[in-house]
Amino acid sequence: MPKVASGTLRMDFEPAVSVGQRDGGIQFLRTGGGRKIALGFDVGSVGNRDEVVFQTGTTAGTLVFRLTLGGQVREVRLTIPPEGPRLEEVDLLKSEMGYADVLVTGFDNHRSAGNVVFSFFEGQGREFPGVSVEAGSDFGRFFREDVGLGGLFRLRARFPVSGDARLLIGARVRLANTLGVGVGSSNSGN
Repeated sequence: MPKVASGTLRMDFEPAVSVGQRDGGIQFLRTGGGRKIALGFDVGSVGNRDEVVFQTGTTAGTLVFRLTLGGQVREVRLTIPPEGPRLEEVDLLKSEMGYADVLVTGFDNHRSAGNVVFSFFEGQGREFPGVSVEAGSDFGRFFREDVGLGGLFRLRARFPVSGDARLLIGARVRLANTLGVGVGSSNSGN
């Protein structure tokens, strides 16, 4: 029977942004949200007996992994570079009451989102002129609240529609931060 050694692996985070530094998405998955796990090793073998799975969250910065085994400590650093925003989902909700809502789910790991451009499409494929909104102060206020969501956001924008909003078949959203642009679109609405 092999001898077993045990140790701990701790994951710390050094954010690259100064706004809203907490990110609850940075965690080991098998610990239910924790950043420290116990590991078991067979003495003389290479590697640990357990699989270690983690998620990086939605904030630019550096993950620092510290393995403590016996009296030894080893450290590995993993950099998550800042980048343009990512728009994961865009939904168009249409109303008979003369408005259309656009729901956007995404993340900005640099937390510098600003200009948003909304474009709409009708059934014949015609694109209406884009509506540009400077939302930097709103995003800044949201990220300063630091509720532990990291760079995740959900945006809802309501637009008045002259005519029948049900004729709209899609929306495209373009969101810029100081590093780049994210684009997402909905091909059909409810």
